Amino acid sequence: MTSFSFLTIQRKRVEERIERLDRMASLGQLSAGLAHEIRNPLSGMKMSTQVLHSRLKDHLGTMEDKMFLANIKEIDRLNKLITELLEFSKPQTPL
Repeated sequence: MTSFSFLTIQRKRVEERIERLDRMASLGQLSAGLAHEIRNPLSGMKMSTQVLHSRLKDHLGTMEDKMFLANIKEIDRLNKLITELLEFSKPQTPL
């Protein structure tokens, strides 16, 4: 293998690595943007549900009370999923 061929192969590897790092950085930015866009309405939904539940709880039957609590629980579950997505897409430091 000539030194020119070796340099060409090395350059190609470096370019591929840079492209992969760029894609990973873009994925991290996309994840952060999605998390922000999803969390904002979830926060409002949770607060509204909690306020409604608090105001109506004396007038709710068992089933309706469980529905409010299930709604809040699902919002918390979605928030946890978003946190996990952000953790997964965060750049990792080499060991």
